[in-house]
Formats: sequence, structure tokens, C-alpha cells
Amino acid sequence: MFKKIALLMSLWMLARFCHHQTEGFRLSKLQGNTTILNEQVSEPMPPKMENLLHQKFHYLGRGIQSFSFVSEDGKTVLKLFNNRYQSKIFWLKKIPFFGFIQNKISYNKKKLAWTFASYQIAYDKLKEESGLLYFHPQKTSKTLPVTLIDKLHIAHTIDLNQMGFALQKKAVLAYPYLDSCTEKEAKEALFSLVRLLKRKMDLGIGDRDPLIRANVGFLENRPMQIDIGPLYLDSAKKNPIQEITKMTLGLKHWLEKAHPEMAPFLDEAIQNL
Repeated sequence: MFKKIALLMSLWMLARFCHHQTEGFRLSKLQGNTTILNEQVSEPMPPKMENLLHQKFHYLGRGIQSFSFVSEDGKTVLKLFNNRYQSKIFWLKKIPFFGFIQNKISYNKKKLAWTFASYQIAYDKLKEESGLLYFHPQKTSKTLPVTLIDKLHIAHTIDLNQMGFALQKKAVLAYPYLDSCTEKEAKEALFSLVRLLKRKMDLGIGDRDPLIRANVGFLENRPMQIDIGPLYLDSAKKNPIQEITKMTLGLKHWLEKAHPEMAPFLDEAIQNL
């Protein structure tokens, strides 16, 4: 009995170790990861985009919605959607009907729909500001092979036409970028960041997770909405100065600590809206 328990514990610890080493990435997390929204159809990938797939993509990181891989030239990020919601829906449907089970199915369907709707909003309305190059929510007929290099440096060749994914320009996260800026560059960057936040409001786009530290980056001194997952359409009329002041509060506190000489530029940018 003791040997069986020890074996089970060893297997569990090995599984946890592997999960930690790979950050939970495995090919099974990509199976069936397309949308359930019938109105979303993948456009054919332009030849220029297909050329991007001729290079290998190396593991970059993971978020709630996707696993990210960066191209060998460091210019493009491939985001492959995590099938966490689809898997939960599949297994929950195997359980005998109970009211709370139906609630959980509905909840996961809603979260799944939010993710793909958010990417569609970015693709339709915010393509330039998000650096979104291509969005593939549904399966397509043309084979799109790509080689992924995971965190353990193991190569996997997959066919993207079977999967939900997006291609996005690679940017530097906001805080490290500002760390590298001169005062003049920082002022330009902060003014352009505030303009991006205002543009989203003008377009009626809300953000469920407006955390600048993790969700905004810079490319060639222009801000980019890196995290596309939490966007939604928001028609409510809001005071831009009040809203953007709240959105940038964390950034302001960081600037006051790390670069106090830059903090006034943020206040100036907001007041000049």
C-alpha cells in the first residue's frame, strides 16, 4: 500500500514539475481552440503573412487566453488560443443535468465568447493600435504549417488552419520601454499613450483589464495594445480626463518612484485632452 501511495505521489510531483517547466503548454491545449461564434469567419491569410510562418516561433509566455511564441527575427508574436473554456464546456456536458452545471456551462461559454469577440473588435476597429496582423477564429481549408519551439527547446510542427490564433507585431512592454527613454522620448511616449486611451474611448471600446504595465507596449515610440483579450464595446458616455486618470494611476505611481522627472508629462498629457 505504501509503495502504491509513494508511486502516485512521485507521478503527481513529476506531472507538476513538467507543468512548471513548460508553463502548462502542451499541444493538447490547442486542440479544438476555435470560437463557438458562428458569425466569425477566418479570412484567407495573405501571402505576405504566410511568409512570416516560414521561420520558427519560440516560446514567449502565456496568459489566460493564449500561449505566445515569438518569431526568430523577433518581430512577430503568434498567439495560440488556450482551449481551457472549450475543454470545460465539453466535460461539463458529460455530467448529468443539474442547474449549477448549466450555470457553469453558460459561464464558460460567455468567457469564450468574450475572448473571440474582443479580438474581432481589435481586428475591425483597432488593428493599427493593437499591431494585430491577422486573426484566425475558425478552421480554414488551406494548410498553414508552422514550427513551434517550446520552453524545453523541443520542436513541434503544427497545422494552424485547424486552430484559433492571431499574429501580432512584437512590442516592448511599457515600463521597460520608458526605462530606456530620454526625457524627450518619454514625453512623446506618454502623450501618445494618452491619445491611444482616448481613441479607444472615442471608438466606444472598453477594457476589462486596463493594466498598462502588462497590457501596453511600444514599437518605434508608438504605443500598442498588446493584450487584446479584455476589450468590449462600450457606448456609455464618460469623462475622458477622469477615466484616463484612473487608468493611468498605476503608471503615475511607478513614474513618481522610478522616474519622477517624467511624472509631470503624464499629468500634462491628460490635462491637454
